[in-house]
Amino acid sequence: VSAMALGTHDAQCEFKAVPCKLGCKEDVPRCQMANHIAHACPLKPVTCPFAKLGCMTPLVAETLPRHLDEAMPSHLLLA
Repeated sequence: VSAMALGTHDAQCEFKAVPCKLGCKEDVPRCQMANHIAHACPLKPVTCPFAKLGCMTPLVAETLPRHLDEAMPSHLLLA
C-alpha cells in the first residue's frame, strides 16, 4: 500500500483492529466485529431468562449472573 493510499486503506481494511462498537474496550478486527458482538462481547444486550414470566430488566452479558443472584426472590414470585 502506498503512503498516499495508507489512510484510505486504514479506514477500510477489514483486518484493522478497531474498538468494539459496544464499548467493551476490546480491539477487534473489523471483519470479526459482528461475531464479537454476537458471541464474545461482555456488553452485548441479553434477555433475562425470566423475561417470559415478566422480568423486564435491561441487561448486558456481564451483568446477567449478578442479576440472577440479586433478583432471585422477585423471579420466584413471577413463577
